[in-house]
Amino acid sequence: MNPAVRVLIVDGSDDFAAMLADVMRTESIFNLVGVAQDGKEALRLIEKQKPELIVMDTMLKELDGLSVIRFISGLPLPWVPAVFLTPSFMTDEMCLEAKTLGVNYIMSKPVHLESMMERLRQFYSAGVFSLLKKSEERPSLYLRRKITDMLLRNRISPNIIGFEVLREGIMAVAVNRELMRGVTKVLYPQLAKQF
Repeated sequence: MNPAVRVLIVDGSDDFAAMLADVMRTESIFNLVGVAQDGKEALRLIEKQKPELIVMDTMLKELDGLSVIRFISGLPLPWVPAVFLTPSFMTDEMCLEAKTLGVNYIMSKPVHLESMMERLRQFYSAGVFSLLKKSEERPSLYLRRKITDMLLRNRISPNIIGFEVLREGIMAVAVNRELMRGVTKVLYPQLAKQF
């Protein structure tokens, strides 16, 4: 079994943050390392606590959620935290930027906590968090943006799960060309674990 995932909750709503924190504490697969209510506090806790998962709203004081993600993507971190966004409001452009920056999942508020926890458990079971720890194996942000741009130019909507699967598959092959020789035996199973 995988070790407990270090979780940081970032949300401007005291009530939502408290409810989510309470639920997280009941799950043995998650280790809550902090709760922040604004973007600056989130950055401080990210550098100090090194979370593997950040559950974050986009509407924050001091520094909004997308700015926090932009800042994280520019840090030379030895790990890549998974990011679950829980926005109250998000335009298509914001959604695209979030996915370009590497957001793993977006679940708009109002969030049903049990549905969110079920999705997080699925990610845990698939080993997504342990895969993200190996940042040296992850494609660069530049490559992610180029592939995202290519998919968009080909009119593939970023709002479908297939978008993520395609992008991750292309990035995996871009990093390791040997995967092209084993598309059905290696690449497909690797993507199936992630999604």
